[in-house]
Amino acid sequence: LQQTVSVREDNKELLLEFDDPNDCFVLRSKENRQILTEYVLDFFQQDLNVRIISPENSNGTGVQNLDEPKRRRQQLANHQVVRMAEEIFNGRVGDIRISEPNK
Repeated sequence: LQQTVSVREDNKELLLEFDDPNDCFVLRSKENRQILTEYVLDFFQQDLNVRIISPENSNGTGVQNLDEPKRRRQQLANHQVVRMAEEIFNGRVGDIRISEPNK
């Protein structure tokens, strides 16, 4: 939740907005959504539907720009699972290599 850009309540919904889809990866699992909903109920003392707002993973143009590999490496380095692994193993991510998928 620390990665949210904005949090607001609107018509019985709690809207959590993220800039990067990877920042809300863990929250999208069914188990974690249920836990989050319980916390929201305890905190706000009312039943609010939690809605996660995040941009799409791609720019939608189908054209890869020159900054795409750098942006993709940054996205992978900031991925929630990678952050959790760094915390668990008390380590850091080194070089990230991106390769073409096998055809």
